[in-house]
Order: sequence, then structure tokens, then C-alpha cells
Amino acid sequence: MIRSERVAAVARLDLRTELKGRQGFLLPAILAGLLLPVAALPDLGELVAPREQRQHITVYGDVPHAVLALPGVSVRPEGGGQVRFEYRDGILYVEGPIRPDVRAVLDGPDSPVTRVSVPRVISLPQRTMLLGLLSASVLTGAVSASIGGERSRRTLVILLSAAVARAEIVGGKFAAWGGLGALATLVAAATAIAAGHAPFGWWLVPLPCVPLVTVALGLWLVRNATDVVGGTTTTLRVLPVVLALGAIVAWVLGSVHPLLGAAVPVGGAVVAAGQTWPGAWPPLVAAASTLALIAACLWGTVRDLEEAPDRDPLERTLFLAAGLGSLAALLWWIPVAVPLLWGVAGNQRLSDDLPPENGILAGALGLLAICVVRAARATGPRDALLLARPSLDGIASGLAIGVVLAALQLVPFPPLTDGPLMASFSERLGAAFHPTWAGFAGWLVVVADELFFRGVLLRSLGPLGSILGYVIVRAPLDPLRGLLVGTLLTGTAHRTRSVWPALVAHAVWFALPM
Repeated sequence: MIRSERVAAVARLDLRTELKGRQGFLLPAILAGLLLPVAALPDLGELVAPREQRQHITVYGDVPHAVLALPGVSVRPEGGGQVRFEYRDGILYVEGPIRPDVRAVLDGPDSPVTRVSVPRVISLPQRTMLLGLLSASVLTGAVSASIGGERSRRTLVILLSAAVARAEIVGGKFAAWGGLGALATLVAAATAIAAGHAPFGWWLVPLPCVPLVTVALGLWLVRNATDVVGGTTTTLRVLPVVLALGAIVAWVLGSVHPLLGAAVPVGGAVVAAGQTWPGAWPPLVAAASTLALIAACLWGTVRDLEEAPDRDPLERTLFLAAGLGSLAALLWWIPVAVPLLWGVAGNQRLSDDLPPENGILAGALGLLAICVVRAARATGPRDALLLARPSLDGIASGLAIGVVLAALQLVPFPPLTDGPLMASFSERLGAAFHPTWAGFAGWLVVVADELFFRGVLLRSLGPLGSILGYVIVRAPLDPLRGLLVGTLLTGTAHRTRSVWPALVAHAVWFALPM
């Protein structure tokens, strides 16, 4: 049982140790110097009127007469104006910033055109996203010194041998630095709201999650660091990449559907904190996915916290995860979904001549090839694929999980795609996720799934890596269903320490006609 007074004592000790002397004034000063200007200073866009709201605009091309009749609109017959109008196949295409009165003329009841095509509006994060990123970047040094400094000072062994639980040690360090970062971001957000530069809204929910997840990831990254230098090197290499790539992936997926981007841990919270997606659900989903990652990182830190770590360096694990995940994604996506791009490029016949069944078969063979290579290079092939002999209880649990998965197939999940191309991708990947056609190829997919995701990935990266890899590779456009299925199958294999019960569950799921 975690005792709150011990957690608070560890937090106070950590803050006193790291913020003593000049450091006690330097870190808060840096936080205030970075966050307050972002929160209090006005945007440059507030000092200059947006282009679509300026009184005078220049137009060129096939400009409707109703637009030319508006005040402040001048035409440039030679081109080079701000807004271009062009008729193509009876459709008026408008490119450039459109003033509200111009849009009213084009969309009004007496509109001179039947259809207007304008460039797609891309939602960009606002300045509030910087509040979370800046506070997270400032805390990197303090977090890296937290556990590594304890080891170098020989004080971690004292805490571990005393009546202080590992969870209390990790919880205290997380409360100290995560609480400092979250408090700093919320104070800066309140300043921005008071200055009138940001509205009060749902973006406040994922905002403190950004420094919190940074601290949790930092503690997990340095859990095996032997000194401050090693911890700092690891966090400076990994944390900026995780924050940047997570934000980019979340923003790209959010352009397909906001909930898809919000489901990305870390990145969803970063982008949602920038008021990017409207409504309450994207910020709430972003906060939930990031909080789940925080809990997983803290649990992993508590589990692995030792005075003398004997595990592989983190860089090796991350390199292995990136290599296996990227290779599996390429071997699965290229034969399954990429043929659709040939049709978009104008070679529809080539796409039609390659049915999804052939692509699914090729993807399954690619995953099996990875398993064969891993088994051939390992000293114990059965251990590399987690092919330990299962117990009767494990087989029984696999049968029960298979029935649950078959029933879960009947639950409708909302589509997270927008547009015909993404819908086609989703249809192909959905057919590959649970093939409805029987035969040798379908059973090969079942075997490939379990040997790779519940064998190779689970043995190499642990349950969290196995689940994330399964969702990213097999169900990127249906992450909720992929997360449920991956959690059930991975949990079965992890609990029984064998891939056979998960294989039984997947076989029952595939065989039941639901």
C-alpha cells in the first residue's frame, strides 16, 4: 500500500536536493522566462488583420461579376492577385484567402455558380501548445538527475533498504517534477486566459498531461542509469524525438479524424493542448491515452528500479523496437494497402487485378519470415518465439478469450476515416485485420499474427510494446478495436508465458461464424 506521507517526503527531498543553492532560483526563473512571454504577449496575427478580413483584395481569372461588384475588390487581368478564380469542367475553383462578403456572394441564394471548390482548411495548433512543450523541455535535466544522481551518491540503496516502497520512491519523484511542470503550465495558461489571448476550454485538460508524461517517460528512461551523465544523455536523445514525432503523427492522423490523432499517446496531448480539434472528445481522448502511457511508464519504473541494474541499455531496446516495428509495417502495408495508390495514380486495372486476399497472404508470409529469422539467430528458438508448453488452464483461458473476441466482432466501432481514399484503405486493412474468407491463407494470418506479435514482439519488447506494435501495424485506422483485441491476446500470452493460448484464442475467433 502506497503511503502518501512517504511520497510527499520523497518529493520534498528530491526538490531540496536538486533546487539547492542557485539552482533553486534558476529553474523557476527559466520556467517563468519561457512561459510568461508566450502566455502574456499578443500574437503577431492580432496586430495585423488576417488576409481574409482586409478591406482590399486583388483577384484574377474567371471572376464572377457579383464578386467584382463588391467594394474593395480589384481585378488584375495579367494575374498575380491574391485570389484566383478558374472554371474547370463547369466547376469554379477558388484559391486564396476569401473575405467573408466574397464567400457570402458565392454561397448566397443568388450565387452565380452551382459549386465552389476551395482548398481544404488545415487546423494548426495555437500558441498554447508551446506552454506544455516549454515546461517539458525545462524539466529534462532535473528528471535525468533524479535516479542517476541517487545511484551516484549511493543514496538509492538507502531508500531501497529502508521502509520506503519502490512505488513510493517513484511516486515521490513523479509528484515533485510532474507537479512542478503541471503547475507551471496551468499558471501560464491562466495568464493567457486573463490576458485574453486564449479562451477557457477543453484544451486545459490535456495541457498538464504534456509535462506529466515527459516526467514519467524520463523516469522510465533513466531507471537503469548509473550516473547523472548517463541519464542526461539518454533523456536528451529520446525525449525531444518522442515529443516531436508524437505531435507530428497525431497532427497527421488528426487530419483524417480528430479522435484518431487524439488517441496517439504524448502527441495527442501536445496537439490537443494547442486548441487544434474542436469539441470535448478529442482533448478528453488525448488526455486518457497519455494518462494510460503515464501509468505504464510509472509501473515499468517501479518494476525495474534496482540499485545495480543488469538489463540491456535503453538505446538497444528502442533500436530493436523501431527496427521490428518498421519492418513489420512495411511488410504488411505494402502488399495489403499500397496497391490502392496505383489506382489513384491512374492505373486502376493494376489495382483491380490484385485482390486483397493476395496482399493479405503476402503480408502474412512477410511476418512469418521475420519470425523464422529471429528464431534462427536465437540460441533458443522456442524461447525467441515464446513457444513454451502451455498448461490446461492456459488453453481453457484461450478458448474463453476466443469467444469474447468473436462477440467483440459484432460491436460497431465508429469509422475514423474521412474521404474515399482513406475509406478504401480502412476497408482493406479491416479485411486483413479479421479475414472473413476461410482457407489456408486465413489460417496463415492467424499463425503469423501470434508468432510475431505475441511471440517475437512480446519476448523482445514486453506487453506494452507488443500491444502498441499490433495496433500500429494491424489496425492503424481502427485503433479502438485493435487496442481491445491486442490487449486481450497479449494479456493471455503474457500471463501464461506461452504463445499457444493466444493462438488458440485467435483460432477460435477466426473459426466462429459471428
